[in-house]
Amino acid sequence: MDGATRPKYRIVSYRRGISVSVFFSGGIRNTAAALDVLRTRVFVESAGDRREHPNVAVVFLHARSADETATARAASLARRQGITLLVVGVTDNVRATELESIASYPARYNVFRIPNYYSFVNIHDGLTRAACNRTCLD
Repeated sequence: MDGATRPKYRIVSYRRGISVSVFFSGGIRNTAAALDVLRTRVFVESAGDRREHPNVAVVFLHARSADETATARAASLARRQGITLLVVGVTDNVRATELESIASYPARYNVFRIPNYYSFVNIHDGLTRAACNRTCLD
């Protein structure tokens, strides 16, 4: 694995029965490689994944992927592995079609758009509802 896809920052926590992993890969905009890392290195038993709990990833894109076709293919593999993909498009530099090709179905509930990272507070509640979607325990 090259330096562009090796996680440099990682948090794994278990809260309310949900495994949450966050990492920053740095490097180029190789969204496909980042999704492959989620599928093969983050949401796996050897990394602490628990089969009985849902896997939810929030993918932030602030620019178009280097290879949109490879990104759509990697997202499809992740979804087939049972990873729910919520996608946040930051700025207008990301095409809606790319966001929708990554997000879990139905995309209208799993794609969010914000003009900048400071606007994250505006989608926090909707993102939380989408992430929980009957998986959070009260």
